[in-house]
Amino acid sequence: MKTQRAGSMIGGMVLVALGGVFLIQNLTGLDLGNWWALFLLGPGVLALARAYGFFEADQGFSGRALAAAVGGGVLTLLGASFLFNLALAGVWPLILIGLGLAAMVRPHSPRA
Repeated sequence: MKTQRAGSMIGGMVLVALGGVFLIQNLTGLDLGNWWALFLLGPGVLALARAYGFFEADQGFSGRALAAAVGGGVLTLLGASFLFNLALAGVWPLILIGLGLAAMVRPHSPRA
């Protein structure tokens, strides 16, 4: 029963988000020709929110917080670049920087 509720909630949020995008596009004349990029941007933002929740719960960067942050960051950057027609040449260095930062703050296990 709980999974049906979650599924209908996600489906409803997707429909509301798409309707909102099309409404804004119609009212403002904003051209979002790459509206499909919302399917990258939405999960990216949700993953970043989940990473923050993991960070708070674990009181720092744990493996799961770091994985969610890196994955969410990559999806958010790619989605935003496609949605707003930004050149990927300007965005991909940010992905490398994010991966490098993730490698630096990753929790290390003590060596024997």
